[in-house]
Amino acid sequence: MVGTSVPIVVLTAVIGLLCLVAGATVAWVYALRSRRQDEQEQSRRARQVPSQWPMLPRALINASEKRAWKWLMQAFPEYHVAPKLPLARYTVAREAGAADDWIDLLNRTYCTFAIVNEGGRVVGCVDISGGRNLSRTQRAVKDSLLPQCGIAYRLLDTDAMPDIGALRHEFLGGGATLPPPPTSEFSRLESVRSQLNETLDQGQAKRPPVTVPIFADTEPNTRTMPIENVLAGTADTDATPLEQMFRRGRTANNR
Repeated sequence: MVGTSVPIVVLTAVIGLLCLVAGATVAWVYALRSRRQDEQEQSRRARQVPSQWPMLPRALINASEKRAWKWLMQAFPEYHVAPKLPLARYTVAREAGAADDWIDLLNRTYCTFAIVNEGGRVVGCVDISGGRNLSRTQRAVKDSLLPQCGIAYRLLDTDAMPDIGALRHEFLGGGATLPPPPTSEFSRLESVRSQLNETLDQGQAKRPPVTVPIFADTEPNTRTMPIENVLAGTADTDATPLEQMFRRGRTANNR
């Protein structure tokens, strides 16, 4: 009896264990299937553009950054000052796939302002202290990556801004003097008008005087005189009577 009961107990235990394993397997498969269905549903919802977004507009920069923005535009008037561009927008891997492990971090890391030349290349970057807390990783990335790419980097305090000339020298190199302020449209128009008047005056001074023939009483006289004298009725001692009458008539009409 004892000998036959032991195998029955063992067999019962094995069957129970198999049932537990089978139940656990079914539960795991069901949970995995449900999870995949949930992910597919979330993905489907994500692909559907909502008709009413749960979003509101906000300012690109805060008040402290706005003061620094205006200051930088005065310090670099011949450059563009672009706010909050991610590092991945103006750096590129030397070889394809070489920076795949860092591209996500570079897309999430940005400087407060970037100084951009007319060719669209960033020559310097500025972070404003106090506006946000830089993580140690982000600061290390900027301190190492940007100089290696030939891009100057500086952390500025809006309460103690540096000398403009020193910052331009640091970002642009020697000889980067501040250009003169641009002239207004009115000043340019005044300059053009003055040059035009001067040109007209010079042309009038060089132009020969206009003369008209003077006729005697009965026959033409080849003698001429400036038209200004004729119109003004200037006296001429040797003028003929017809000439004097003509001048007196012109003088009376002018009066």
